[in-house]
Amino acid sequence: MLSQANLKSLYIYVMYVLAFMIPSGIYNFEGVVIALLFLLWLVTKQYKEIKSQTTILPFLLPFFFLLYPLSLFYTNDLPSGFGQITMHLSYLLIPLAFISNVIDDRIKRNILLVFLFSTVLFVFIADVYAVVDIIQTERYIVRVAKGDYYKFLSYGLTRVFSDWHPTVVSLFLMFSLVLTVKYLFKPKKFLSIFLSIFIIINIFLLKSLIGIICLLGVTVLFLFSLIKRKPYKFGAVFLVIILAIAFYIFNPFRIDKIQQFKRTNVEITDNQDTRNVLSIRLVKWSSTFNLFLENPVLGVGPGDLKQDLVGEYIDKGYDFAAERRFGPHNQYLQILAAFGVFGFVLFFIILFWPYLKGIEINNLYFWFLIMTLTFFMTEDVLERQQGIVFFSFFYALLLMRPKRT
Repeated sequence: MLSQANLKSLYIYVMYVLAFMIPSGIYNFEGVVIALLFLLWLVTKQYKEIKSQTTILPFLLPFFFLLYPLSLFYTNDLPSGFGQITMHLSYLLIPLAFISNVIDDRIKRNILLVFLFSTVLFVFIADVYAVVDIIQTERYIVRVAKGDYYKFLSYGLTRVFSDWHPTVVSLFLMFSLVLTVKYLFKPKKFLSIFLSIFIIINIFLLKSLIGIICLLGVTVLFLFSLIKRKPYKFGAVFLVIILAIAFYIFNPFRIDKIQQFKRTNVEITDNQDTRNVLSIRLVKWSSTFNLFLENPVLGVGPGDLKQDLVGEYIDKGYDFAAERRFGPHNQYLQILAAFGVFGFVLFFIILFWPYLKGIEINNLYFWFLIMTLTFFMTEDVLERQQGIVFFSFFYALLLMRPKRT
């Protein structure tokens, strides 16, 4: 029988394991690790710390989770509704598991560094796999699902691991970049510069437009916070804008979405000859918004959202979107359509509660919030296991009050 001290140590090690698995290509085992973490939280009686909480921060995300079981009362597709509950269970379990009296600032920092190490490691594995595959086959193009990709770009790069989405990996790399600057720049400047270059290069190789846009936005904000004199601030921003324009014009990585956008007009269509990255998004967004207008207060429920959206595509004649069963590709609209105004407002209260109440929090949360809010604009981040666990884990970690040493 393990002692309480050993169980608490195991509880911390499981935290490290989960941080390692989140950005990895073996994330399919996250559910088992989360269940073990929550079990250890119960066995070590960390739940007793609930009474000592001075803010409602640890309970906000679990409260949002309650919308999923409540939505079953107006969901037609009950199996899908129960599937949504299972998929989003991290909203409940992970924040509760961080209510603890054993996590101090050192452990918190180590958890963040484990995530950074794992992100870099698995992206490096993907890079090496691409190089070796090119050398062995003497071919640069590979078929992934229904598309052809360069082995070093986008899905061609992430194919080494199952369902390792380029956009989600870009989000992990962006957060890792912030962690590199915060924790490694001063003590290990050379290593931090090397890692930063590696991360930035791979963000471009992944060819996620929102990832590249986020990188540019974070760079601008970072320069604004770093540079003290106003003329230099605006000079730096101007330089970033010029580089962004040059990137769009020359498109050095031959990003298909940019190429297609240049040769087509912006209109709401999914027609193969006239659609581009924005027009197909407009199809998804307008259709999702129509669902919200039909159910503005409580939404259609997350269990019915996909099927109702496909029905909306069919009604509007968007055959390609209906065939592919596209989701909203916008987290804001996804929540708005699934839970209505009530859920949408609640979600934003959860995100901004620390600022609304003037609660002192880790400044990493600001960067985490900026990045997730950016990716939410074009992706259903919280409809993927990796995105859900990433968001739940770091929302809870960055807002928790560590044990005083």
